[in-house]
Amino acid sequence: MPLVLLFISSIASAQTEPPDVPATPEPTPVAAPTTAAAPVAVNAAPAVVQQTPTGPTIGIDITKTSGKTEPKQLELKPGGYLQADTRSFVTDTSPHEQTLRRLRFKLEGKAFGLFKFNTLIDTAQSKLVVQNAFIEIGLRPEIGLRFGKDKAQFGIERLQSAADLTFIERSYPTQISPNRDIGLALRGDIRGGLVHYSVAIVDGVANNAVLEGETDDSYEYNAHLLVSPFKGLAQFGDLAVGAATTFGRTHGTVASPGITPFKSAGQATIYKYAGGSAMDTLATTAVADGYRYRFAGHAYYYAGPIGALAEYVADYEPVALRGDHTLLAQRAWQVAASAALTPGDKPTYKGIVPTKPFDLDAHTWGAFEVAARYGELILDDDSFAAGIADPAASVRRARAGTVGINWYFNRYIKLQVNYEGTVYTGGAPDGGDRPTEHLIATRFQAAI
Repeated sequence: MPLVLLFISSIASAQTEPPDVPATPEPTPVAAPTTAAAPVAVNAAPAVVQQTPTGPTIGIDITKTSGKTEPKQLELKPGGYLQADTRSFVTDTSPHEQTLRRLRFKLEGKAFGLFKFNTLIDTAQSKLVVQNAFIEIGLRPEIGLRFGKDKAQFGIERLQSAADLTFIERSYPTQISPNRDIGLALRGDIRGGLVHYSVAIVDGVANNAVLEGETDDSYEYNAHLLVSPFKGLAQFGDLAVGAATTFGRTHGTVASPGITPFKSAGQATIYKYAGGSAMDTLATTAVADGYRYRFAGHAYYYAGPIGALAEYVADYEPVALRGDHTLLAQRAWQVAASAALTPGDKPTYKGIVPTKPFDLDAHTWGAFEVAARYGELILDDDSFAAGIADPAASVRRARAGTVGINWYFNRYIKLQVNYEGTVYTGGAPDGGDRPTEHLIATRFQAAI
């Protein structure tokens, strides 16, 4: 609770600070003030406070004035977000859950017109996890070199910030995609973002996992291309179409198998590889061993009050058990759509910023959005024939439908309610099907 109060008080202060630390103004029909905030002096040089559409920015200038040296600028932008969730299961005996899903603190910035850096640390659930820690060097937007820990440039839903998600939980394609990886990437935006590209050499990470360090002596290679044909043509909306791939050798061990189980939206394990207990040995543990390939195709389109996103991922996972090797083909896809109910508000890939933030005195209520999604996860039957997974405990297929409503109080506060129903094939004793999961989930989010 103190952490929740701390976040709420931080948001309040971001909107009510005196002029020397201005918050980014909410978008309203009233014209923005023309006077600049008071500068902050560092080494007797004037500071520049920049404002961006995503939240308040603290800027610091470091200026050298000897001879004809050009000014050198350092910009720092702190931030973070909190997500407090509840989960209720309609038809089974699973307990009602309350959890602090994410509590993340970030610091990003630019230095000397050449460097960019980003750190993101998650402290939720009594854990300290470094999500991002990278530096990028780039003279021009068209080409940059990024080194460190970052999201793998692969899944379009994974590449969305967790604070910008339309639904509380990501869909199944994300579960067979890499999460965070460590490596070196060449990337850039051509013609103002008309084309985005990334090619990378990384350590290689298991599906839906965050890499903490090198687990074998092999590398993985990633490539991603995203084309936005209407870039700069706002009247046609925001369309993006892309594809991505990863390929490379992987080698797991009993301690670090290199393969991960699959979970439902309610965080129940619905598919598990053999092994995983303290008593298991290499003879009883399924591990990744061989060349792994992933392919993804995705697109989104946002225009006016509506938006849509579609994604398909195929994962070819090399798994070894008792000396036998099996290449498992795992597939997942989703289609999602959303619509803003409040006039003037527009869904985007980065969420909604209400045109009329919540204000009791002004009788404005923020923005409301409804959304629906359907997705499937299809697992390889060969995993059961080879003993890699237990058919009495692991499903062969999952089909999930989700509906939700989102209430954006302002750019900082969001409330979400989702219902997700998931139907399974297999996953029960005697060839039966795992019972349908009916989940009602809620989320309170505060982001600055």
